[in-house]
Amino acid sequence: MSDKLWDRLSDNQNSFIIISCAKQKIWDRTLNAGPTLAKDAYVSAYFRLSRAFAEKYGTGWAILSAKYGIISPDFIIHQDYDVSFKTNPFSPIESKFSRQLVDMRIETYDSAIFLGGQSYYKKLQKAFMDFNLPLQSPLAHLFIGQRMRLLNDALGK
Repeated sequence: MSDKLWDRLSDNQNSFIIISCAKQKIWDRTLNAGPTLAKDAYVSAYFRLSRAFAEKYGTGWAILSAKYGIISPDFIIHQDYDVSFKTNPFSPIESKFSRQLVDMRIETYDSAIFLGGQSYYKKLQKAFMDFNLPLQSPLAHLFIGQRMRLLNDALGK
């Protein structure tokens, strides 16, 4: 990954960061967790690193869910689910992406960055064609361990 990307983010550029959801959710650890904010529902180590990065460097951020689409961190998830773009490559939720980005006022940002894998990036990239805002995905081509190492470095861990 280019150091220039991290430098731009650390300069507080008006960036909208989208992170991937995770298979591991709160209900895997606490069966009776009940309805939970999306930012707290996903509990994998990669999600937690991505969230920390988004909160530190993003002006705004959201989560890409194969079930719900592009959701705010405060979106309430009522129960566990197991949906993935890898196992469900033709998800109908994609048709809602553009509207969800409009609702998140994507036009007010100077840059958009996705922190996730290639299969999710391809889904998201299509939605960004409707906006005059390029979507960067500096981690999509990397293995998860490499992504985590770069996020840790960016967070000074």
